[in-house]
Amino acid sequence: MVLHELKRTDFVFGEVGLFRGVRAIEGRTMQASVCILSLLSLMLVACSNSTPPSGPAPDSEEVMIDSTANGTTISYPVDERFCLELLLSADAGFQWDYTLSDTSVVCIDSTCCRPASGDWNQVGGYTIESFHFRTIHSGLCSVHLIEHQAWMPEVPPIHTCSFTVAVN
Repeated sequence: MVLHELKRTDFVFGEVGLFRGVRAIEGRTMQASVCILSLLSLMLVACSNSTPPSGPAPDSEEVMIDSTANGTTISYPVDERFCLELLLSADAGFQWDYTLSDTSVVCIDSTCCRPASGDWNQVGGYTIESFHFRTIHSGLCSVHLIEHQAWMPEVPPIHTCSFTVAVN
């Protein structure tokens, strides 16, 4: 892009003065800005997805558990996948944090969230957070989850979920 070159005569005030050269530079900069903004807008529209992400595709072999697992011991073979689904008050700033006593026995492959109502456009309401686990080696692993507002560590969690996984 070649900008308008200022000539010696452009510094003379009047109709052919300094402001003509400045206006030419501003005009081209404005045109470039509008062009870039238009391209960005087109990219955003073209890349937008009309359906919200739903997280990982459910594995047909994945065992589903929920908060009723709290306080229990669950047995699984090695290399078993299971998913824990818990309600989350995300719109109020809460989050689930977890600890695993032995990550060589059980690990978390991924987590994902979805609205409990199924409507991504709903304001407020519960979210379902899914924790996708996988067993690795034989042994015992305690899983402990807390739902809390992370920036308020002195406030006790509003919900907890703890269970033990026995891997055979």
